[in-house]
Amino acid sequence: MLVGTAISTLSLFVCEFLSSNLVTLYVFIFIFGITIGPRCLLSYVLAIEMTPREVQPFYVSFAMFIDSICMVILGVYFYFVKSMQALMIVMIVLNVILIVLIWYGVPESPKFLYEKHRKDEFIQTL
Repeated sequence: MLVGTAISTLSLFVCEFLSSNLVTLYVFIFIFGITIGPRCLLSYVLAIEMTPREVQPFYVSFAMFIDSICMVILGVYFYFVKSMQALMIVMIVLNVILIVLIWYGVPESPKFLYEKHRKDEFIQTL
């Protein structure tokens, strides 16, 4: 998930500041687009692994609700603002903040610890 976020952030940065023509711009927008699906799917799986079983249905419903609200807000944004450049700059900043938060704030999942034979840490997380 961290790698996907880094790739999408780098592609947005190159797209916004270093693309010299329209073809390059579309290539990097495409790269950004193909990283969104796996990143969203992996974030749900990681969050479900770290969420207690009794609140998992609530978490999934809440996450889907937030995704839906974001799509509505994005539609309203483009209706009134119509600036892709401002949106891309905001996305770059948010992705950098997310990379830092994920790197330092998200613990390794119990499944990962078990597969890497780090049994003491695995038992401690359970």
